[in-house]
Order: sequence, then structure tokens, then C-alpha cells
Amino acid sequence: MKPNAMNPKTTKAALLALCLGLAAFAPAQDGDRKNESPLARTMGITQRLGQPVPKDVEFKDEDGKTIRFGDLMGKRPMIILPIFFQCRTGCPLITDATMKTLAKANKVDNELVPGRDVEMVLLSIDPLETPELARAKKQLVLNAMEPPNAPEGWRENASKGWHLLTGDLESIHKVTDAIGFKYKFDPVKHLINHPTCTVMLTPSGRVSSYTIGNDFPTRVIQQNFAVAKKEEIGDKADQSMMFGCIMLDPVTGKYRIVVENVMRVAGVLTIVVVGLWIFLMSRNSKREERLRGLDPRALKRG
Repeated sequence: MKPNAMNPKTTKAALLALCLGLAAFAPAQDGDRKNESPLARTMGITQRLGQPVPKDVEFKDEDGKTIRFGDLMGKRPMIILPIFFQCRTGCPLITDATMKTLAKANKVDNELVPGRDVEMVLLSIDPLETPELARAKKQLVLNAMEPPNAPEGWRENASKGWHLLTGDLESIHKVTDAIGFKYKFDPVKHLINHPTCTVMLTPSGRVSSYTIGNDFPTRVIQQNFAVAKKEEIGDKADQSMMFGCIMLDPVTGKYRIVVENVMRVAGVLTIVVVGLWIFLMSRNSKREERLRGLDPRALKRG
């Protein structure tokens, strides 16, 4: 599998996702919600093991065809990645990590082959995204997954195992609520804050296991797959380290709340790293504003 290269902007964004993974989602001590990060109150994961996912919810696939979520169930386990296709932070990281895991399992043990062993569902959590975006994203996924000297018909067969779905907010929430995936969507500013995870379903559509973060060891995914294939429910995943995608308001440029949230629960090292990221992003934003003829210093003088 060909690795995805990150440009400087993506690297900075990924750094923020990493920093917030270290700090902002940390659970409050002794279950005290008063000390819980504001981010943790609007985004997080509640592991609902054994919970059935609704089958009658309708989405559009990457070809614009309306399908019921249950149409993808019944034959084999399903892995759900709740992401959005235009994300530039944690979503590419989790997608890339998942693809690498599948490629390694296929190469070493000839298992976890999409369409044969498992159904892969990339569920857009952004109701404004379209099948056209899903189709473009799917081509990128297949390009990355295609092995050297792939046999004839590989792409057609692989395509059958990847499902990139878009839908309205009500449909999205029916699935995300069932799997315990909590995120924040601002339709006015079009900002999305969300944790990163994968969710393994049994063939009948019950939540069997989770992987949380942005690094999924092949052994763990294979174990989860073996459990789900037998229609069994796995153990709760470790949530001591969570990651997420945080979109900052480009109009207000409010970085301070991120620092406040991080300082509430983080150590000195994390604060230093976040501070460095904010410095770089602020400098870059001011430079871009000057290039567009909008100098923030002039605004202050006015």
C-alpha cells in the first residue's frame, strides 16, 4: 500500500489532533464532570457493546444510489469509520492506519479482505457532503490499497467491499447514536469536531468492538474480527488515549479555548507543543491575510 504524503498544513493540523488526543479528551478524575473538558462534553465515544445498529436508515452510496444500511449486513462483519471526506486532520490518519492494517492482514494471513471477509463503511458525518465527494475519496482509497502487480479484476472486486456513504443529519445521527459516537457539527460555520475510532459490527449488525485513537495494531483488528464473525461481543477498548479532529473557526481565529482546555488536563510538554502549533498557525494566518490585502493590524487601528 502506498503511504499518503502530508503537506505542511496537514502536518500542522495532525499535530493539533495529536495534542488534543493527549489532553482534551482526558476523562475527568473520579467521574467529576465539573472538571471535564468542554470538548469532552460535546464529543467522545460511549462504547455500546451489543447495541444493534438500525437497518432501515437510508444513505446515498458513492454512485448516488439510495441504500438501506441493513443492505450491507447479513453476510460478514462490518467495520465503520465515522469520518468526513474533506477532513484534513485525524480522518486521513485513521483511514490510512486502517488501510495499512487491512493490507498487512491480507498479505500475511490472507484475511480481512474487503468484500470477501469484511464490509468497509466510511460513513460521512458531514450532511453537506455529496456522493461525488464520496466517489473521489473511494478512488483515492482504491489507489492506495492496490498492491503492486495486482491481478486482473482486483479493482472491481475490491470496490465491492468499500462503501462510502453520505446522508442527511437525521440519518447520520441514527447510526452515530447507536454506536455511541458523539460529535459536534456547526451547520452555520461548517465546523466539525469529532473523535476518531473504528467500530466492528457482527454480521447481524450488533456492535462487537471498538478501536480508539489513530493507530490500530493488526493483531487487535484480527482478534476483533474473529470475535465479530462468530456473532460474539468483544471486550471494551482502552480509552485512556483518545484522538480527534478539531476545526478552528477561521473567522474568529479562537485558539485560546484550545489552550485553556489543554491546560486544564495536560502536562507541561503537551502545553508547549500546543503553544508551538498555535504560534505557527497564527503566523501563517496573518501572512495569508496580508497576501489577501486584509492586514489584522489595520483592523486593530480602526
